[in-house]
Amino acid sequence: MIPTRTRPYGCIPTKLCTANSQAINNLIQVTAHISWRSIAAMDVMDFYGDESCCHGGDHFLVIGGIAIPQIQVSSMEDRLRAVRATHPKHLANSEVKWSNTSRAVLNFYKEFSDVFFDAAKNGEAKFTSLCMDKRTFNHKTYNAGDPDIGFNKMVYQLLLHKVGKVWGKTHRITVKLDHRTSKDDPNELCPMLNHHLKRQGIDTSPFKRIEFKDSKKSELIQLNDLLIGTLGANHNKKTGAAHKQELADHIMKQAKNTCHPKSIYGWSATTFKVWPFEFRGR
Repeated sequence: MIPTRTRPYGCIPTKLCTANSQAINNLIQVTAHISWRSIAAMDVMDFYGDESCCHGGDHFLVIGGIAIPQIQVSSMEDRLRAVRATHPKHLANSEVKWSNTSRAVLNFYKEFSDVFFDAAKNGEAKFTSLCMDKRTFNHKTYNAGDPDIGFNKMVYQLLLHKVGKVWGKTHRITVKLDHRTSKDDPNELCPMLNHHLKRQGIDTSPFKRIEFKDSKKSELIQLNDLLIGTLGANHNKKTGAAHKQELADHIMKQAKNTCHPKSIYGWSATTFKVWPFEFRGR
C-alpha cells in the first residue's frame, strides 16, 4: 500500500540545503518505486458471483459469491472435477445448478458442495452474500424503471462492503459473474468501486476486472449456484421436493458447522456470510 503523505512533497522547508533536498527527493522516488512494486506483487483474489431468485414471484433476492485466492483456483477446480469423475457421466457431465437438483444427482451435488466447505475449513475459500426483500426495492422510483440498474446497485453494495473492504488492502481483486443478459458492461463498476474505497483509506485501486463468465465453463460458478440457490430457497421457503430439502439441509448444516461461531449472519460470521440487506430508500 502506498504510504500516506502527511504533507505535499513540495512542502520541503526552504532552509534545507541542496544536498539534503536531493537526498529527500531520492528517498521519495525509492519509496514510491517500492510501493508500486509491492502493489504489483499483491496476491490476486478471485470472486465468483451470481444471483438467485432474481425473477418470478420470490420475495427475497440473494447475490453471493465464492472468494478464493487465484493461486488456489486450479487446485479447487481439479477437486470439483475429481468429484464428477466418481459419478455416472450422464449425471456428472451436465451443468451443476440448484434448479437441476433431482434425486438422481443428490449425492453428487452433496459431494460437489462439500468441496467448498473442505476448502473453507482449510482457509482456502470463503463465501459471502447479500439477501434483500425485493418488495422494498422500487425500480420505478429509484432505478428509472430498469431492474438491471437495481441489480447492478446490489452487486456494487456486495463488492464494496463485503469484498473490497475485506480484501482491498492486501489483494488485487478480479470478479467473474455468471453471464446474464445486460446492456451494461460490469467492468464499469471498477473505477466507481476503487474511487469509493480510496475515499475510505484503501488507495490501492484493488478492483482490476469485473466480467461475465459462462457458467458452463466455470466449475466455481456452478458450485456457487448451489450455495446461493440454497439460501434463496430457504429465505423464500421454497425448497420444493424432498431431495431439494435434503440438499438444502446438508448445505446449511455444513455452512453453520464451518463458521465460528456457528452463525452465518452478522459480522462475527467467518467462512460463510449472509448480509441481510435493508434498502434505505424505502
